[in-house]
Amino acid sequence: MSIIGRIARLYKKLDGIITTHLLPECGISSRIIRMKMIFAKMFCGIDYTNFFRYHCEHSSFLQITQKVLYNEQNKLWKRINNSDSRTILKDKYKAYLRFKDFYQRDIVFVNSKGGEEEFLSFCHSHPRFIVKPLLSFSGNGIQLINTNEDTFNVDDYLNSNPDGFVAEELIKQNEALSQLHPESVNTLRINTVNYGSSIEVIWPCLRMGRGKSVVDNAGAGGIFGAIDTATGLITSVSDEHNHMFTKHPDTGIPLIGFKVPKWEEACEMAKYLAELIPDCRFVGWDLALTDNGWIMVEGNHNPYLIYQIAAGKGIRKEFNRMKRRLLKK
Repeated sequence: MSIIGRIARLYKKLDGIITTHLLPECGISSRIIRMKMIFAKMFCGIDYTNFFRYHCEHSSFLQITQKVLYNEQNKLWKRINNSDSRTILKDKYKAYLRFKDFYQRDIVFVNSKGGEEEFLSFCHSHPRFIVKPLLSFSGNGIQLINTNEDTFNVDDYLNSNPDGFVAEELIKQNEALSQLHPESVNTLRINTVNYGSSIEVIWPCLRMGRGKSVVDNAGAGGIFGAIDTATGLITSVSDEHNHMFTKHPDTGIPLIGFKVPKWEEACEMAKYLAELIPDCRFVGWDLALTDNGWIMVEGNHNPYLIYQIAAGKGIRKEFNRMKRRLLKK
């Protein structure tokens, strides 16, 4: 195929992607967006689908270079987070045992080797509960079970999740966050970076569910708001499909300027949790707010920095500055 033919084929492919992801009223010409997509792929490693996820169509060429992709993020997490500590956070039951005092709810573990009797006792005490695959992420495999209405087949679930699963008592969410989307527990993703001499909170987001979803994960269709660390105020809101929001699309509650309740307490709790696992120097903590304060949902040793998607801007300068401090000999 000639060079002209290959270019024509590429343009056709890009135009198809543009049509899928771009709203007609955005007012940006396809020619400009094609140029940015090719630049982002060649010089920044941003593939054509992620181009819109990172809101590159609204960014200048310089701003596109400020995006930090997950592969680069994950490469750093592997360097600075001890493998044994990563294993604890990856395994939902090991994490529960390590941070049990901060969960404030019952959790049981079931696998092919046992746990059924404890699970039956758990079901008797908690007719409605959440089940999660032991090593799941992004909300995959999570189900809400009501034993008064549903038939939960343990063997079938274990066949789908051979590593086992955990059953968790439902979190009774505080009304301040429940009102945003009552069907899901809307959690705070608050990242901590441990420099040794200090622990800092960085790139926090509030995650909210949509529709009938019981989880708030972005990968499950949720939305997330970038939070100003100094004030606890939401500054911008997005999803993973290039849509920006000023209010929750289901409940209509205004989100821009919404202040996360008990923000200072959440930051202090995240820092304290980070002190308990110092070999993991960067952790994304998921916290939920109850009437008794913040509780731990889980910790992530390889968090996806959704903040830059929610904020609609790259974090290259801050990321590189943090990286230099963490790797300083």
